[in-house]
Amino acid sequence: MQDFLNVTGIVGVALINRRIRPCFVKLDERLDSSQQLALSQGLMQVVGDTSEEFDTFEFYFAEERVWLHKLTNGVILLVLVDPRLEVATYQQHLARLQAEFAQDMYQVLSAFKQRAGIVSSSNRTLTRTLGTVPKPVGPPPPPAPPKPAQPYSKPTRALPQRSAVVASMNELSTYGTQYLGKMVVANYWRGSRPNVPVLQKFEIDRQGNIAHPEGNAPCPEVELQALQDWAKDYVERCSQVIRNLEGMIRQDCPQVYQLLLTKDKSSGQ
Repeated sequence: MQDFLNVTGIVGVALINRRIRPCFVKLDERLDSSQQLALSQGLMQVVGDTSEEFDTFEFYFAEERVWLHKLTNGVILLVLVDPRLEVATYQQHLARLQAEFAQDMYQVLSAFKQRAGIVSSSNRTLTRTLGTVPKPVGPPPPPAPPKPAQPYSKPTRALPQRSAVVASMNELSTYGTQYLGKMVVANYWRGSRPNVPVLQKFEIDRQGNIAHPEGNAPCPEVELQALQDWAKDYVERCSQVIRNLEGMIRQDCPQVYQLLLTKDKSSGQ
């Protein structure tokens, strides 16, 4: 394990499975505590949604390149890397670590737990010793029921087609995917959806794509304002990982920003 950690370009690792939170090593210099928390929650969602048959999975988190590799007995190795990494050297050490893990899983886990314990004793971070957490982090809790409020105001502007609104939401998905990965984006959409009837027909697939069975129709004002609330909550959740995300969307996707992340002041919202 120590030889693997010493490979140039590896800036952090974690061991995870479907029952416990990740155990991080060497990540304090690259991710702050809030980012580690977001990564921990996102990883449990990704692991929960990922097929048991996968061998390697790659995504980006907070502009960092991340690889997931399946080991034995349901354990998954996460590796955070930087541009210095030489792929051939990395693959050589990875194959050696996988072989050692298959031959003597407990010895490798013991070495990792010891290394993680050194980090946690000197830094108050999310580093955990494997096996000490009784249950995994579940999906984000559903939003609280909306507080009683005045009814949405009557339409005061031309209503867009529902298909145009859905296309803008999918553009937000694409924008977030380059930093978080498709499955994390999908779970963030699910976890941020307001619990209101007008949004129940919107479907979210595993890739983070949003659809509505009646796309070729005008989007009613009450539905549009609910979708704006949904998009705003989704962007705020992503912003825990991607700093200044709303400003980036305003600059790179001005039409999406205007439609979903600003509200018509005349509506009274």
